Amino acid sequence: MGLSQYDEAIKSFEQVIKLAPEKANGYYGRGAAYATKGEFAKAKVDLDKAIGIEPDAKKYEARAMVNYELKDKIAAYADVQNAMDVDPNPVLTCSEAYYSCLI
Repeated sequence: MGLSQYDEAIKSFEQVIKLAPEKANGYYGRGAAYATKGEFAKAKVDLDKAIGIEPDAKKYEARAMVNYELKDKIAAYADVQNAMDVDPNPVLTCSEAYYSCLI
């Protein structure tokens, strides 16, 4: 995907958020798109909202990566721990990779 495609995805997720602001999917999707573009501060806001609505390991892992990129290793570590608390037996997760980076 080129950056313009991520911009299109962000616009699409904005429509999802308008239609269902009580659902986490729109915030998670837009946050992931922002993160892919390197707009980590915007990504964190959306991932915070998504986790507030419906916490799960996938969202915590995404926010851990964003926090790591924002140079907040303490918050990244906490999110890795939260992801593992939610799903202690993941098949293969980003948490394992980020955990090893944070130690």
